[in-house]
Parts: sequence; C-alpha cells; structure tokens
Amino acid sequence: NNLRIPNWSPAQVHAAAAATATLLQPDGLYADDAWLRQLATGEDIDSLRGRLNALAFVGFGLLEEDLDVLLDDFTLRGVSESEREATSRALAELGSDR
Repeated sequence: NNLRIPNWSPAQVHAAAAATATLLQPDGLYADDAWLRQLATGEDIDSLRGRLNALAFVGFGLLEEDLDVLLDDFTLRGVSESEREATSRALAELGSDR
C-alpha cells in the first residue's frame, strides 16, 4: 500500500483527530468512546472539513495558491462554497503558523 501520510506535527495530528472526532459524533458510532467524546469541538461541519482540508494541504507541502487549482476539479455540490471559504480561512491561519 503506497498511501501517503501527511507530514504533521503532534499539534496538527491532535487538530485532525479533534475535527474527525466531531464529524463522527452524529453517527453515534463512537458515542461510547470517552477519548473521542472529549476531543469533539462542536463546530459546524464545513469548518471542520475546511480545517481537515487545510491540514492535508500543509501536510503534503501544498500552498494556498494550490487551492483554486484543486477545487476546480470539484463542483459546488462536492465541495460547498462555505467549505471552500472555511478551507481558505484555515489555510491562512495555518500559513501564519509555518
């Protein structure tokens, strides 16, 4: 399996885990998992997806300028306008941390 894994710092791993834990909450799959429950942030779905998108960008060495090129391959149904905006905001925030 040649699946690449983003080059994340421990803080970025934690941020990705928190976003993922929150996205999994509504399904109830992990409702009994105390570790996942305590990670959950309660943010809206597009903000969480935007943060995960931005973390993937940073982890794979992509830049904010690459976002438009990538998103051109997706319709608004695939990646909503609010998720696009959230991704751009999160990339800007992460960019200041680099």
